[in-house]
Parts: sequence; structure tokens; C-alpha cells
Amino acid sequence: MMRIVVRIANQTALGQLLDSIPREYREVVIYRCLHRLSVKETAAVLEISEAAVRKRQQRALQKIKSMIGDEKYGFTRI
Repeated sequence: MMRIVVRIANQTALGQLLDSIPREYREVVIYRCLHRLSVKETAAVLEISEAAVRKRQQRALQKIKSMIGDEKYGFTRI
């Protein structure tokens, strides 16, 4: 039961983090990290260049990393 509660809490926090970043970054993170699409596949789905996919992913992950220590999301840096 505790595992389920922790999993739901983590999913909620992840959802809040994703919701807090710009849509164009969020889309790339969802396709690349959650759906496991390649850069090429993500570029095709979003109709952008592969370079744009890489740059958006980099910027999204930088934003997320900067928010990880924010207690609002329930994460702490180790």
C-alpha cells in the first residue's frame, strides 16, 4: 500500500513539474522520455528539426533540474 501512495505522490509531483514548463518543452520531454521516441521520430511528430528537439529537451531538463530543490514539488536535492 505504501508503495502505491509513494508512486502516486511521485506522479503528481512529476505532473506538476511538467505543467510548469513551457508547452514546447513539455511536448519534447513527453515524447522523448515517456513515449521513448527517438529524436528523429519526435521531430517528425512535432514537425520541427532534430536540432530543435535536442535544444528543447536540453532547455526543458535544465528548467526541471533547477526546480527539483523547490519544496513546492516535494523533491529535495541529494
